[in-house]
Amino acid sequence: MGKTCTGATGVEKQQREEKKKIQVKDVYWKDDDSDEKHYEIFPNYEVTLYIETKDYREGEFLRLNIENDKEKKFKGNKDKIFVCEKVDTEGVVCVKKFKIEYEN
Repeated sequence: MGKTCTGATGVEKQQREEKKKIQVKDVYWKDDDSDEKHYEIFPNYEVTLYIETKDYREGEFLRLNIENDKEKKFKGNKDKIFVCEKVDTEGVVCVKKFKIEYEN
């Protein structure tokens, strides 16, 4: 998650968004023990996060802010976690080793 997110310029992104509405259909996680979808994330538990998209093309970058719904701050005193990953051929973004960490 510490990489630079590159992709369409602001103008290209605006032109593309004017043509179609880009959507996130589902967000869930799976662990190594099963193929079952889970929707509640536990702090300090490393998982693979899946984001199913609609109208994204393979190779495009999905940029997503995950907001905190609790009173605690995320690690680094942050209110949001920024995810930026490439969309695969199935329209899914896979974020390996995703972990929610809160400030103490």
